[in-house]
Amino acid sequence: MARAFGPARPRTTRWCVALRSRPRQVPRGAPDGMRPLRMRRRGRPGVPASGTLPDDAHVIGRGDVGGMRPSSPARSSLRQAAARCALVCAALLLAGCQGDVAKTLGLQQEPDEDEISLEPIVMPRGKDAIKQIPFLRDRRPVDDEDEAWKAKYDLAQDYSAGGYDAEALQIVQAALSLDPPSPWAGRFTTLESSLRVLRMEDELLRAEAWPLKDYVVFGEPVDLEIRLRNVGREPLSLLPPQRGARADDVLSPGAVSLEVKRVDRDIYASRMERSWTQNFLWQRPEDGATKIAPGAVHRVPVRIPADEVGPALVGLRTIEVAGMLRPARVEVQGQARPLRLRIRPGRVVVLPKSYEPLVQDPLGTLRQAIDGVAPVHLLVASEFVPRARAPEGMGLLARALTEGDPSLRRAALGALERMRERFAGKPLQPLAEPLVERLGTWPARDPALMEGLAAFSGRALAADVRLWRDWWARDVDATTLVTAPRSADR
Repeated sequence: MARAFGPARPRTTRWCVALRSRPRQVPRGAPDGMRPLRMRRRGRPGVPASGTLPDDAHVIGRGDVGGMRPSSPARSSLRQAAARCALVCAALLLAGCQGDVAKTLGLQQEPDEDEISLEPIVMPRGKDAIKQIPFLRDRRPVDDEDEAWKAKYDLAQDYSAGGYDAEALQIVQAALSLDPPSPWAGRFTTLESSLRVLRMEDELLRAEAWPLKDYVVFGEPVDLEIRLRNVGREPLSLLPPQRGARADDVLSPGAVSLEVKRVDRDIYASRMERSWTQNFLWQRPEDGATKIAPGAVHRVPVRIPADEVGPALVGLRTIEVAGMLRPARVEVQGQARPLRLRIRPGRVVVLPKSYEPLVQDPLGTLRQAIDGVAPVHLLVASEFVPRARAPEGMGLLARALTEGDPSLRRAALGALERMRERFAGKPLQPLAEPLVERLGTWPARDPALMEGLAAFSGRALAADVRLWRDWWARDVDATTLVTAPRSADR
């Protein structure tokens, strides 16, 4: 039956989804400052819109829905779908927009105080950068200027320890010209005085401890000479002290203060050190002046008693003698000046009895000690390996660690530590190469080889053959030198 007014005319509904940034109450769970607007019907096609959007609304989608009557039950469902679409589009917009776009659209939001931020912390740089980091503002301040003076002082000491006294003196004088603050001014001044003394030793007079024998046996005293050599071009006279000088006063003119250091090494790679001081007068007030011509040497005998040398042990002992000598006055070309001389060290090896033949052929003794499993002979013979044949001696010690009896391991490690002391300052590559070449040849002995490399090079690496080979390939070249062991390495 036809309706009186004709067939129903389909209607087309235009829809629009927009976001409003007006600060008003929003539904629970929606982002702050955002409110989805309900769908507005814009009217029929060709009919002007019955309503307009607010000025603060941002349209993110439009469309037409046809074939529905306004009174259709689907109208409410369409509204709900449009609202859900608006929320989804808003979330996608915030996730994809950059900060400047969100700022333009007014969609920026303040972070919640309870939320955990996953943004990376960027550490600022510069001298005042530490003040910009809230959790580091209470850090103890560090004086950068004090660190700079310390770096200059340490550099001068390193040059002096390496024997470059002239360069060290230049660094100290340059630092003093900058007017350093206290306490660095006093430290640089003291170091300058010490360096001038060292320079005087090279230009005027040199003192050194000279052993009469390279080795003695246990139970014998050690005899040495303090040799005073005139290294200048003019004759000089060492004037005697005035009356009242005492041998027990190291600051007394004419006194010699000897520092004796005794180091024991046994076949178990143990090291024990003991030191003491011995003072005596080498010039007495009733003596006349000691005259030394250019290039000539004046000798002062010194003896260390056998009881101070120490008892015998299963290993070897070294006695090192150094110290300070204070002539009362040194007169050169009629001008007298005070002088303090450093006595350069001398060393004597103390051996067990009947081991003297080992000194004649140390490399041959090493081979026999490996074949005959004699750890004491191995340790003693390694002490007398000549410098020119040091790589050959290192090869024999590497052989002892790989092919020798396991009981030779500790003695070979002790010998490698002593070789490091003897050849400090020499190129590392030819000396350590025999140890590196044997890595991986006997896998069961690789830990012993790596321990030997650590003892000789001073490197602290894990017991992994790959790490040692990588260190050898990357860090060792012809300019790498053997370093003297420090107290922390022992």
